[in-house]
Amino acid sequence: MKMSKTRGLSGLLFLPVAPSGIFTFLFPLLLTKEEVRKTK
Repeated sequence: MKMSKTRGLSGLLFLPVAPSGIFTFLFPLLLTKEEVRKTK
């Protein structure tokens, strides 16, 4: 429980601080999802 709580807090702090970082992290994930969808 403690780990997840701290993770959530860090996420909330990072959201406004580095949106570009989150985008660079989510973009490849979305691309891989699209690729998987195409292969299926």
